[in-house]
Amino acid sequence: MHNLSKKDIKELNMHIEDNFGKADFFDKKGLIKKYQDKQNGVTNVFYAKEDILFIQSGDIFFPSLKNILKNNFLPKFIVDMKAISFVTNGADIMRPGITDFPNGIEKGDIVSVCDETHQKPLCIGMAMFSGDEIKSMDKGKVIRNIHYVSDDFWNLKI
Repeated sequence: MHNLSKKDIKELNMHIEDNFGKADFFDKKGLIKKYQDKQNGVTNVFYAKEDILFIQSGDIFFPSLKNILKNNFLPKFIVDMKAISFVTNGADIMRPGITDFPNGIEKGDIVSVCDETHQKPLCIGMAMFSGDEIKSMDKGKVIRNIHYVSDDFWNLKI
């Protein structure tokens, strides 16, 4: 675990703004910790004030679910209530469970998946197709679940 330099913090905030349209998550107190993920090997966990804010696992950089629960700045896919138990156990999101779509999604975009009743984020995912392709599909996996309630990142203590 180590502190990020001012230059590293500036670059990290620019990267976040470029990818998610939001910045300034980290100030002078940005920290990084290397974490050994069971599935993906070494992962960088970026946090401030003991809150995990972003995770970099391999080539994928995404906000933590706890960060999104505070302020969901990701495009939202809404799933029906039958999908919740599957999504919160790490399953990828299947087309039939999706009830509402955001506009302008491209393949590879990082998105949140929320329940239809409370609109609460259940997982962070990566679109496997563009939004238009997903809308035209009737079945199949459409969002890869990369971080969900109760996974290793959710339970990680800094």
